[in-house]
Amino acid sequence: MGFIIPYKKFFASKSPPGPSRIRLDQVAGKTSQAMNGLKSLSESFVVKNIARYNRIVRTIRALAGEGLIGLVAGTRKFDVVFRGVGILRRFFVRIDKQSQGVQKQARAFLATVDAQRRLLDQALETERCYLEALLDENRGVKEEGPDPLAEKVRQDALDIRARLCAERIKMLERFSLEFERVRPAMFALMEEMDRFMFVASHSATVYDEAQRTLVMKRDLDMALATADSFASLDNLAQSVTKQWESLNEVQKRLIEQSKNWENE
Repeated sequence: MGFIIPYKKFFASKSPPGPSRIRLDQVAGKTSQAMNGLKSLSESFVVKNIARYNRIVRTIRALAGEGLIGLVAGTRKFDVVFRGVGILRRFFVRIDKQSQGVQKQARAFLATVDAQRRLLDQALETERCYLEALLDENRGVKEEGPDPLAEKVRQDALDIRARLCAERIKMLERFSLEFERVRPAMFALMEEMDRFMFVASHSATVYDEAQRTLVMKRDLDMALATADSFASLDNLAQSVTKQWESLNEVQKRLIEQSKNWENE
């Protein structure tokens, strides 16, 4: 019985808190879902709406033809322009009304990423505290105790656990470094979406006044001249899709890092 007592004490001793239970493949998966959601949202709300806007303007111009100055109410050209401006007004008003909901969805995707960031930070903190506790416990081990063999086994086990913990910290730090690219990439895309919402909001008021102008039969040549000021929307669409490439690269690196975590 005397031989067993030291081992009972050894196994009954309190182990330091840790290690962390984080799954990097799950972190990468949830982060990828958020990035994909933001990309899809930007495509449906920005890119597709810009394409639709371009189609509307081309159709109106094709039907109305050249020479909008001096339009006479009641003529075919006037009716085409009047209906076209009304369509564009409703188009931008609808987008303006949707903007708040779109911003809420975008912020929700960003919040998901921020939550994963906090999980990573907590895991790193847990592992670092765990490593320090293991090292402290190891320093307290005495080889010449009541049972030197038990103390030696305990010390060797602590050494191995400390090395494994240090390796986990390195992997978490590498993954965290890649993760740092996610939020800026998503935020850049959100800024492009905000720019589109800003343009849409002001466009709604422009076309509203253009319609009022047509109703009042004055300055009818201004009705579609406003369309020229939005030519830069095509560049905005290109800018949005360019941000997708950035998100795709970050997503790829995250998934690769999560696989490395599983393999090491």
